[in-house]
Amino acid sequence: MRLMLITGILTFPIVATAQVVSQHASVSADSERTVVRHVMLKDEHGVDVLVEQKLIELQNGDYVYLHDSQPQATKDLDERICASMGSSASHSAVSRWSPETLGGGVCRDEHPVEPAVRAKRNAEAIFIQAIAPGSYVVPAGQNSAHRGSANYSLDSAGTIAGELVVDSRCRSSLSDYVPGPGQGSTWAYVNCFMPAAGNFPTQMNACAGARCSSDRNSITAF
Repeated sequence: MRLMLITGILTFPIVATAQVVSQHASVSADSERTVVRHVMLKDEHGVDVLVEQKLIELQNGDYVYLHDSQPQATKDLDERICASMGSSASHSAVSRWSPETLGGGVCRDEHPVEPAVRAKRNAEAIFIQAIAPGSYVVPAGQNSAHRGSANYSLDSAGTIAGELVVDSRCRSSLSDYVPGPGQGSTWAYVNCFMPAAGNFPTQMNACAGARCSSDRNSITAF
């Protein structure tokens, strides 16, 4: 039986206090720190919803988010958000969030490559392409959702590693196993509070094996 020590309400970045409704931590007997919090996020329609998250807090303040460890309502929200992008929530991905990232997840859409087609492929057909979010406007002083993607074509099973960064504050790093060989897309999305009006940089990085891709863009808060 794991012993859990409740440590009470935690502090969190001041720009997000309007979005985080409650937050409590517990520490297991093996010193793993778990945070359960309720936070206002955007759903698949851009509407505010109250979401419960179960996170693992790392020593540097980052959080680890695992889709299958979430309450059912949170997993259902992940699935609906991914379905709105024509994909499904990844059950194998590990997401690591910066402290100011309010929410996020990983979606995946993959298509196996038939053996006859695979036999005709060459090394040039193996690729990965990162696409950063940008060229749109979001409200200032509110939480907003942002999506980056990585399109890939792989000749064998492997791991897609990526990182989505919004305004240098909100970051989601992902690691997702792809059974392969096949083609597809992996999406990372984050919910980020935009405290003021202005232009803010975005970046999406992605790697598959030795092949990597990076893309930059920007969004406007008004």
